[in-house]
Amino acid sequence: MNQIIQNMDFSKGWWYSAILGVFLLLFVVFMPKRLNMPEIYLTFGVIAGLVWVIDTVFSVWLDLFDVGSPNKRGIPEFFMYTIIPSSFAVIYLNVYREYKKLLYTILLQLYQNLPSG
Repeated sequence: MNQIIQNMDFSKGWWYSAILGVFLLLFVVFMPKRLNMPEIYLTFGVIAGLVWVIDTVFSVWLDLFDVGSPNKRGIPEFFMYTIIPSSFAVIYLNVYREYKKLLYTILLQLYQNLPSG
């Protein structure tokens, strides 16, 4: 067990992704649901798998970025690539309503066009 803990990367700021991931996971568990459980599991698994594949391509093969130590995997990667994107996808699909499609599109465009500072 000590060897596993020593090989984990507890880089600076790892607690932020851990707290956000736990909060989002609890939110998904206790939110009022329009999706049934198989849809939630399927969404969670597909999004988590896609994010890990994209991470492997850009972070390992192309070596464009590293989170923490480049040679170690750790708690931040688990939460940032598995829990957080999948939870956001489930929350979005649970809240999405077809008749509000135009509103969501306008809000997204306004958000994307905000000046970055």
